[in-house]
Amino acid sequence: MKTIKNDKKKKPDILIVEDSPTQSLKIKQLLEDAKYKVRLATNGSDALAQVKVKIPDLIISDIMMPIMDGYSMSKALKAEPLYKDLPIILTTSLSESEDILVSLECGADMFISKPYDDNYLLHQVQLILSNQTEIQGTESRDGFEISYLNKKYKIKKDFYRVINLLLNTYETAVGKNRELIDAQNELIRLNNNLEELVNQRTAALLDEIAERKIIEKELRKSEEKYRMLLNTLQEGIWVIDGNENTTFVNEILPAMLGYTSREMIGKSLYYFMDGTWGEIAKKQMERRKQGVYEQVEFELMKKDGTRIQALLEAGPMYDEKGNYIGAIAGVIEITERKRHELQLKNLNTVLKAIRNVNQLIVREADKGELIRKACKILVETGSFRNAFITLFDESNDFLDFAEWGDIPHTEKIIENLKKGNFPLCYKDALENPNKIATRHPIKDCKNCEFMEISLLNGTKSLTSVLTYKDKIYGFMTISIPEDFIEVEEGFKVIEEVVGDISYALYNFDIKDKQKKGEEFIAWQEKYFEYLLENANVWLDAIDTEGKLIFWNKKAEEITGYKRDYIIGNRSKWDLMYPDNGKGKELLEYCKNLIKENQTIKDVETEITTATGEKRMISWSSNLIYDEQGKVKGSMFVGEDVTERKKAEKEIITAKERAEEMNRLKSSFLANMSHELRTPMNGILGFSEILKAEDQLDSIREIALVINKSGKRLMNTLNSILSLSRMEAGELKSDEHVLNVLELANNSVELFKVEAKKKSLELILESKYDAIYLRTDERMVSDIINNLVNNAIKFTHHGSITVRVETEDIDLQKYVVIDIIDTGIGIEEKYFDTIFDEFRQVSEGLSRSFEGTGLGLTICKRYAEMLGGSISLKSRLNEGSTFTLKIPLVYNKDYELQVSRKVEEGLPVTIQQEVESDNKPKILYVEDDDISIVLIEKLLKHRYELDYASNAAQAVKIAKENQYKLILMDINLGKGESGMDATREIRKLDYYKNVPIIAVTAFAMYGDKEEFINGGCYDYLSKPFDNESLINLIEKYIG
Repeated sequence: MKTIKNDKKKKPDILIVEDSPTQSLKIKQLLEDAKYKVRLATNGSDALAQVKVKIPDLIISDIMMPIMDGYSMSKALKAEPLYKDLPIILTTSLSESEDILVSLECGADMFISKPYDDNYLLHQVQLILSNQTEIQGTESRDGFEISYLNKKYKIKKDFYRVINLLLNTYETAVGKNRELIDAQNELIRLNNNLEELVNQRTAALLDEIAERKIIEKELRKSEEKYRMLLNTLQEGIWVIDGNENTTFVNEILPAMLGYTSREMIGKSLYYFMDGTWGEIAKKQMERRKQGVYEQVEFELMKKDGTRIQALLEAGPMYDEKGNYIGAIAGVIEITERKRHELQLKNLNTVLKAIRNVNQLIVREADKGELIRKACKILVETGSFRNAFITLFDESNDFLDFAEWGDIPHTEKIIENLKKGNFPLCYKDALENPNKIATRHPIKDCKNCEFMEISLLNGTKSLTSVLTYKDKIYGFMTISIPEDFIEVEEGFKVIEEVVGDISYALYNFDIKDKQKKGEEFIAWQEKYFEYLLENANVWLDAIDTEGKLIFWNKKAEEITGYKRDYIIGNRSKWDLMYPDNGKGKELLEYCKNLIKENQTIKDVETEITTATGEKRMISWSSNLIYDEQGKVKGSMFVGEDVTERKKAEKEIITAKERAEEMNRLKSSFLANMSHELRTPMNGILGFSEILKAEDQLDSIREIALVINKSGKRLMNTLNSILSLSRMEAGELKSDEHVLNVLELANNSVELFKVEAKKKSLELILESKYDAIYLRTDERMVSDIINNLVNNAIKFTHHGSITVRVETEDIDLQKYVVIDIIDTGIGIEEKYFDTIFDEFRQVSEGLSRSFEGTGLGLTICKRYAEMLGGSISLKSRLNEGSTFTLKIPLVYNKDYELQVSRKVEEGLPVTIQQEVESDNKPKILYVEDDDISIVLIEKLLKHRYELDYASNAAQAVKIAKENQYKLILMDINLGKGESGMDATREIRKLDYYKNVPIIAVTAFAMYGDKEEFINGGCYDYLSKPFDNESLINLIEKYIG
């Protein structure tokens, strides 16, 4: 273990721990006079720090101190093995027995009571240091515990320390006792002499009393006079005796220091100043004793602890014998004056720094050097502790850092700034960019990343944002010295420095931008020149006189004229517009455009090229201005639109032809519909009559062939018309609530006979009794009928099954209808083909099955119009399954809608002819004789029929008779329309509510709606079957 040794070759090093500056200086002076080396500490904590730096030979410590007292310090040192043998003397005015025990407990080597004799202290110091060698290497042994006044104290078994403390205590007690004996003997002696002196003086005093009373009276008058005089002075008067104790003050001085006169009288001069100024005052008092009169400036402490600056005009005082008896001084407070002087000094130094910074700004051309030299000027000329400037770019990324002064770890600071870690003072400044942000380093910077800088910043740091015209360039921080006066003028001067540096940074920014702008303009000019030269349009320019001043490559390419040939030559106009002075006319036109500051857009002219070819050019123009904004010419942009014009002309011609073809197609389809349906009506009608007649089998066979052929022709026509409507976008769905199972059942019933002819089983399957949904009845029926018809056509043996179910797909419910056959099947490569228009698996002259190839196309488009789909699964020679999926959209009122259908009267097939003498009268308006014969054959047994062949005749007959129902053909020939007849008949009172049914070959989309809106109750399309006609008539008149 390391031991503490006293090297006698060196001065012993003694550490004085004392919070009183006066006491510490007194002990320091005493020990230094005795040739000891002395260090000072103000409290126990400070002493511990100094011991760790350098171990003294001895510690003399007061006990009662702030932060850490002597006991705690001694315990802390003795607890460390390195310091356990370090001798410690504790001094205090405490003198209780408990103090001795506490001293023993904390490990002190000696305990000295205050006050003590200087020689006694020196003796004890010498004793401890001389005996130190005897205890070197002594190991600490276990201590023992002493109970005293209900407290326990643990004392180490260090015999020497215990004996030393006891001897010291004993000597203190003996010394006190000796003082008491000497005082007692002195009192006895004085008492004996007192009686004799009293007797001697009594007589003299009696004589003096009378004289003194007179003198005292005069003195009181004089004293009052001078006191009044002194109190009227504007400065304080301070009188001290030979011991530097206050004997007199006027009213000004106590008021100046915050005391009363009574509180100041008797107090030492040094009581009113700290240790440093006390030492200065002692030297000044020596000069008073030497008879020196002079003015001196002092710092005095007021009662509240604050300090003031004072000017003392002081001189010595002597008695009547010329002996020095004290000093007198006039005191004037100059705190404010000193403050102004310091403020002026600070302002002058900062102003000098501003001048130097401004000179720097004028001559320095490098931004980095500017901020570094500016920091140097602020520290060296402006007397600031340190200064640093940080710059950021427009994206707030670190740009540069400059500093001057004592700033450690610059690399770490820059690293933090690059990461975006700003010091707290930067954040303060950003909150108010137009003000200086102040921070106290110890109080306000504890959590700052830049704490090490902050601790060097003096009393405060001042941070400002370097900003100009709303752009932030960075921050400047300076550290003000302790004596810097914080006043508005000082801040304004600093703000001026910040403004000047900000303006300089702005100028650098402008210059950089100007340089970049000039470079960009130069590049831009070259780039635009390149663009103009190589533009894909004809560019040329003329001046105010019409002379060409620019001609690009595209102009050369289109015209065939080279630039060198045409630039500066007015002949452009004559060369390219050679016909009848056209060139001169255009030249004058363009000159006037320039003169009137006008431009053109999309003006087309025809030019003649160098080869004589005619080209159509579309022109636009823009004015050209000089730097003063004056028009100096015009730039023309020419686009060769020759080919475009040809294409436009061709497109217009094609469009006109297409429109004509479309019109012809519509007319053709309408005419075809009428021309096909009208004779078809006779074919089918008479064939049905032939079937009903009980005649020769050959006639019946012929009739069946006629009927079958007619239906096939009818299906073909219907498919073509449906496809035409869909392609024209004219086919709309007519949705209402229906039972899809009923539609499927109708289809099965319709095709049962066909299936039976081929010995096929036709089955309807469903686990539901009914499935209601809102959809288009005709479209769904057509899809099912078409798919079932195809299944029968392509199946030679087995069965066809129509299965109706429901399915949930992605939260949507669907009705799923499967048509399953055991037919020939379809190869997978044809799955898409069969849904195309006019396409079949077997095509051409050798096709296997009849049909137009439109059925599945129409089915697919119907399904898509209903929001559904059709899909196919099939294997060759095994059969096919076509699946129709339709969204199942419910309607809460479907039951009501169904019931309404019943009330309105669903079509019912009439099985028996009605024979009655009182037959309802029907008027049939028709210009086709075959149709008239057909209707007569169908209805003569049920109704009384009249006929009209044109509109006028129909109106005339209607006026003369009262018919229950009118069948109205629409196309009556010779330009007449059945709708005209309908409107005239509706004007008759009787016929306002008589059913009129349109019976016509017009079957295009919208025809039915037009007829009903024109006054008809219903519509029947030719050709029709007998049952449809009878059911429709029965619907209205029974």
